[in-house]
Amino acid sequence: MQGDFGRVTLKASARSMAAHGHAEYHCVFKLAGADTGFAVGQQRLVLDSDHAIVVNPWQTHAKLDSDGEPTLALALLLDAGWLAGLMGWDRSRKCGVFCQQRAALSPDIRGKVARLQQVMAPASMRSGCRHCASSHVRWCSSTARTRPPRRRLCRRRWTRALLAP
Repeated sequence: MQGDFGRVTLKASARSMAAHGHAEYHCVFKLAGADTGFAVGQQRLVLDSDHAIVVNPWQTHAKLDSDGEPTLALALLLDAGWLAGLMGWDRSRKCGVFCQQRAALSPDIRGKVARLQQVMAPASMRSGCRHCASSHVRWCSSTARTRPPRRRLCRRRWTRALLAP
């Protein structure tokens, strides 16, 4: 999904991803599958069910190989200007807001991630069934599948999914 806020994606992979950077703030949450590693700058970090990986704009980062099964992750790429407007920051601000690149998940954040998962995921993931979730991870990581079209998400629906109490 994408909109004024940036974009949200579901990704499943056991493979590594080349080191890169981008203009958005990047938050990665594990939904199912294996724990996986990330390299952010010179740090090696673990993405697990209790922590998110958070990356500032233009900070170099890469996904590392997962051990065994793929990892299903929800990735938020938040537009820096949109986030500055939401938070009331000076839009000329160029520095990052994340001092550490691995953040413990509070119950509030877990609830917001679960709501985003509900908005984005197919019925097999919404059921909460561990077997269905594993099947979805395998389906997402299949090289034979076709990529579904990106859905645009209006600002009101995005705000309701992410910011609602």
